[in-house]
Amino acid sequence: MKQTSSLEQEYKDLMQQAAPDLWSRIEGNLSEHPERVLCQDEAEEKSTVPENKGYAYPTIYKWMAFGTAASIAAVFLLIIASPWFPTLFPVRKQMETDMEISGGVEAEAGMAPETTAAVYENTMAAQETAAVNEDSNSASVAPPVSAGVIRYSQLDLADYTSLPLPAQAVTLPEDTLYFSEDILGDTELLCLGTVTAVSLEAGSPQQPASLVYDIRLDSVCYSQDYTSDLESVTVKSPVIGAKGGDHQILYQLQAGSSYLLPLKKQADGWELLFPFAPQVQVTGNGSYLFHSGYTSLTDARTFVVIGDSEGANDFYYDRMLLREDEDFLSDFISLIMAYGSKDI
Repeated sequence: MKQTSSLEQEYKDLMQQAAPDLWSRIEGNLSEHPERVLCQDEAEEKSTVPENKGYAYPTIYKWMAFGTAASIAAVFLLIIASPWFPTLFPVRKQMETDMEISGGVEAEAGMAPETTAAVYENTMAAQETAAVNEDSNSASVAPPVSAGVIRYSQLDLADYTSLPLPAQAVTLPEDTLYFSEDILGDTELLCLGTVTAVSLEAGSPQQPASLVYDIRLDSVCYSQDYTSDLESVTVKSPVIGAKGGDHQILYQLQAGSSYLLPLKKQADGWELLFPFAPQVQVTGNGSYLFHSGYTSLTDARTFVVIGDSEGANDFYYDRMLLREDEDFLSDFISLIMAYGSKDI
């Protein structure tokens, strides 16, 4: 309160000192307009207030000009005295600060002071141009995939191709059996293998068609029987038909691709343990692509893979995952042994 009273008193003193000089300057710049001075007769005709007879416009202008000037001076003094004055013009203040800094650097470097403004303007222009270029580039570049997500096209895999399916071929629906990890307890052979050939057995009207895979064994990871002499195996799988898609067969293994395959023994060879879902595929750099049904194999090192549907009945196209670590294989083997021991 004491500071406010002091400010008001200073303002009053200043106004008393400055008012005569202020008015003389204002009055000196005013132009006389005799046509605007009303005579007594005209005032009587145009004015309805008796006290206003003979009142002249220049006198009114004088008081209006004086009041306006006083108001402007008062506002200016309040702004100057306000503690918020330094923040009222932040852009200008920042420009002045930047120019002072730039001027100091130039002085140290032996540059002329008059180049400060030019340097500042060039810097601001460069920043604006960079911002415009960044906006235009961001509009034309697709947004990157978020952390932990990979596109199927980014994987080192061969393109998917399907064998032609005869119109009379009998196929099994994709929901014939639902996946559960405990089915791994029926695994008799787990191998890392590369598909060398793919063929189709059309079957009979009473028998579903079959896919026949010739697989070169790259490694035997788990076996219930002694199989050290195996170099290749023939694996059969029922055909799962695709609905409304570009391919006629769902989840077909690809020639030239490598897989981690849990197999079950049949009289004439081997069969896929669970053909109603994609098999675990090994990428060119040794990563493992698998579906989300393997919940026990999902950890913090797992990536989500964005792919395309093979058909309207493709349940797994948006449920594919990827692990790049060396522990995946041992985790898969441990899972087979854990479920296999429950049957003993």
